Amino acid sequence: MTSLRTVAIRVTGTRFQFPEASEVPSAMEEFGTWLNSPIEPPNTGAIIERAALAHLRFVTIHPFTDGNGRMARIILNLVLMRNGLLPIIIDPAIRSAYMAAIQNYQSPHQKKRVGEDFIRLIAELVSERLQIYLECGPAILPELAPETVERESFWLH
Repeated sequence: MTSLRTVAIRVTGTRFQFPEASEVPSAMEEFGTWLNSPIEPPNTGAIIERAALAHLRFVTIHPFTDGNGRMARIILNLVLMRNGLLPIIIDPAIRSAYMAAIQNYQSPHQKKRVGEDFIRLIAELVSERLQIYLECGPAILPELAPETVERESFWLH
């Protein structure tokens, strides 16, 4: 198992000052407590916000010397899936928007870290994934085809 970093780090392309290595264990404990707290209110918007903020908070702590982005994306998808939403993929085509939203969150000019740009990006990706799922559903499970199922009776069971 990889242990928390014990050295200072710098990330190429950002001037953000990550927490000192000595601060990482307490930051991760606080992160874990927050991550496992109930999502209030338990609705789709709050779930997407929690998933996006989990990603942002994790990469801002940067607890490992390598693999923080990959782990943050896994955590993001874990939050989504634990709460009944589909996992997302950060496509290379949107990498610049993805990185800009993270850097905006980490900006020293950001007085209150809210991550609105990133939350919006993740919400769009969740919506796109759901649309793909709905379009492909009948091909995978013919019983989902509109002509086969009365919408109301299907969703009530």
